[in-house]
Amino acid sequence: MIRFYFMMSGFALLLSGCLGVASAEEPCIDGRTSTGKACGKKKVKKVKKGRDPKKPSTGTEGGECYGNNTCNAGLACDAGRCKRDTAPGGCSAGKVRSRYTKGNCCWRGQAWWAGKCVGKPTVCPDGMYRTSSGCEAPTCEAGKERVSDGIHCCYPGQAWVNSPNMCVGKPSSCPGDLVASGESCACPAGKALTSMTEASCERVSVPDGMVLVPAGSFRMGRESGNGDEKPVHEVYVSGFFIDTYEVTASQYEACVRAGGCTAPKYTHEYSSYYNYGASERGKHPINGVTWDQAVAYCEWANKRLPTEAEWEKAARGTDGRKYPWGNEWATCRYAVMVDVDGEDDRNDGCGKQRTWEVGSKPAGVSPYGAHDMAGNVSEWVSDWYDREYYAYSPERDPKGPVLGTGRVARGGSLFNYGDSLRGEVRDSNKPSFTYHRIGFRCVRSLN
Repeated sequence: MIRFYFMMSGFALLLSGCLGVASAEEPCIDGRTSTGKACGKKKVKKVKKGRDPKKPSTGTEGGECYGNNTCNAGLACDAGRCKRDTAPGGCSAGKVRSRYTKGNCCWRGQAWWAGKCVGKPTVCPDGMYRTSSGCEAPTCEAGKERVSDGIHCCYPGQAWVNSPNMCVGKPSSCPGDLVASGESCACPAGKALTSMTEASCERVSVPDGMVLVPAGSFRMGRESGNGDEKPVHEVYVSGFFIDTYEVTASQYEACVRAGGCTAPKYTHEYSSYYNYGASERGKHPINGVTWDQAVAYCEWANKRLPTEAEWEKAARGTDGRKYPWGNEWATCRYAVMVDVDGEDDRNDGCGKQRTWEVGSKPAGVSPYGAHDMAGNVSEWVSDWYDREYYAYSPERDPKGPVLGTGRVARGGSLFNYGDSLRGEVRDSNKPSFTYHRIGFRCVRSLN
């Protein structure tokens, strides 16, 4: 037996030597035995790196994502992975799913934490305004109901249409003193709306050359607009009258003759763009006046300059439209502006290189009947300018910052086109600034 054991041991050593593998009894140091034979773990063949074909690619179902816009159609970004959107009806208007909301619907810029959306939104849908915890829609006016998008309000029987961004259809009922009139509700003949909140109509004597803007709230600004147009915020404005047309050259000349105004620094003799002093331009808007000269004229006429909020409400109404006439792109059909379809290099003033007589574009009239609130000349308002003013503006009858270096001008002019003519666009200039693109109109408080 002893002889047989040594014979088998020798055979095992011989076999291991032939295979070049260390025996179990030999110590293994750094992958080799003392005799230089391989030992330790078996070598694994290296595989060339590349995308695992079994792993979903970015954007596909199950793949990585960094927001809904990185997922393919029909998928939503849920906790960093693209998953099927199974929420009934998807997210409500303006809300999104992202890696930060973990598949839940939140406003843009918010995150999902402790079972709810937290943080102030970075942007809200048009028609809504930001709060510290989300986006909110303003209160519906008297008699109106919230439509299915959760933002806009219409009278019963009407439907909201995104283009042209308004309520359509004849109302089935109207609140208070209002009666159905076409595709809206209005006061009976001979009466005017004095309070939209209560939908009350009274016999109001509207001054000659002015139109009534009733009391009530509207959404001021635009979230998709320029930086100083944000945030959109609800503003209540008391009722007031506003000039139907911009103050004309002949009206301003009458104030100069009466001693209530000073003549503009630049007249028609200086440049053909200026209207003061041109006998054939009496019905054109006065231009080239400073802010102080505009204030002096309004005071002489027993009126005042409008606040920025009053001006915007008179231009846009309460339905969130971009332009006085609605949401149709600005063209020379609606406003005295740069003629983008003209063939000449100089197409300001719809190709005439000057202003037009006030009221020449009736298709561009505002919801309350004010003309030329986009184009012709931009208009001074009473407020000092502050880019961040909307973040702290009062909710009722805001009058602008206490101090500033520039005064606000609104409406765009014959030298503008497109988005520059939107009713929300804000401009500012030093009060002493005078140029042929700026004029004004006046207002008078209802009470």
